[in-house]
Amino acid sequence: MMGRLVPLGIVDMINDQYELTQQGKEIFESLMLIEDATKIYYRLDAIDILEGKGEEEIFKLIDTMEFNKGLRQLIKQTITKRNFNPKQR
Repeated sequence: MMGRLVPLGIVDMINDQYELTQQGKEIFESLMLIEDATKIYYRLDAIDILEGKGEEEIFKLIDTMEFNKGLRQLIKQTITKRNFNPKQR
């Protein structure tokens, strides 16, 4: 299975061991963000309830929740973009 990832550029064989390439590391980090998001899906649903509340109130709520740093930043960016494009959802 690992041998199939080499031609894709996700892993390299170095000193008879497989190691992630930079692209592989980015894919891994993205998958970890997705996994974290699926674990806390119900919390994300609660954020939608706050639609119409001020951005500062929502950010305070997000900061109190147990998100990892990358996921917290992604959620805040999504909320900020939503405020600039109210028709887009």
